[in-house]
Amino acid sequence: MIDIATATKIAEIHYNDVYSFCFSKLRNKTEAEDLTQDTFLVFQMKCNELNNDHIVAWLINTASNLVKHYFTD
Repeated sequence: MIDIATATKIAEIHYNDVYSFCFSKLRNKTEAEDLTQDTFLVFQMKCNELNNDHIVAWLINTASNLVKHYFTD
C-alpha cells in the first residue's frame, strides 16, 4: 500500500519517465502531456492498492494501455 506522501514523491520522480514514454509513442507534446496526466490520475486512484515494488513498470504499463486506447478511439 502506497500512502499519499509516497505517491507524491513517486509522481515527482517518475513524471518525466512516463512523459518520455508517451511522447515516444505519440510524437505530440500535448497528447503526451494529457496521457501522462491520465496515467498519474489512475495511479492516484489505485495507489492504496499498490506497493512500491516495480512501480515504474506499473506506471509504464498503465501509460501503454492509455496510449493503445488513444489509438483505438
